Amino acid sequence: MSVYGLERISVPVSPPGFSDDTSDPHYVPAPCQVACPIGTDAPSYIGYIWEKQYSEAFEAITATNPFSSICGRVCDAPCEPACRRESSDGAVQIRNLKRFVMDKLGADLPKTRFEVSRGESVGVVGSGPAGLTAAFELCKAGFSVSVYEMTD
Repeated sequence: MSVYGLERISVPVSPPGFSDDTSDPHYVPAPCQVACPIGTDAPSYIGYIWEKQYSEAFEAITATNPFSSICGRVCDAPCEPACRRESSDGAVQIRNLKRFVMDKLGADLPKTRFEVSRGESVGVVGSGPAGLTAAFELCKAGFSVSVYEMTD
C-alpha cells in the first residue's frame, strides 16, 4: 500500500508498546501528551482502540479528564499538531478518536457517585473547566465540595 508515495512494507499486528510505565525513570511521554493541557495519555487510548479494547480506552481517556465527552467535541486539540505522525502521513485525529469512544461507551456507563469519607468540606470558586475538574478530583478524594461563582 502506498501512502504519500511511501511503500508500506508490512502492516503492524499491534501498535508498539502502548502500556508505558510512567514510574520508569526513562519514560518519556509522547509529544501529543505533553501538548495536552491535562496530559491525556492519547497513545494508550489509541492503542486500546486499535486492539478494540474500548472499555480500556475509556478508562485511559477518563483517567485525567472528567469531561472527556465535551472535549471530544470542543477541544482545540493541541495534541494533533504535536503528533509524531504529522510530518509523515498526517497527524492522528486524536480528538475524533476520543469522541468515538465517548459516544460508544460514555452514555451507557453509570454515573459515578463519590462517598464523602472526610470530615472536611471544600469550596471551589469558578465553574469553568479548571474549577469543575478540581471539584471532581476533590470529590474523588472524599471531600464534600461546593462550587461557587463570583456572583454567588
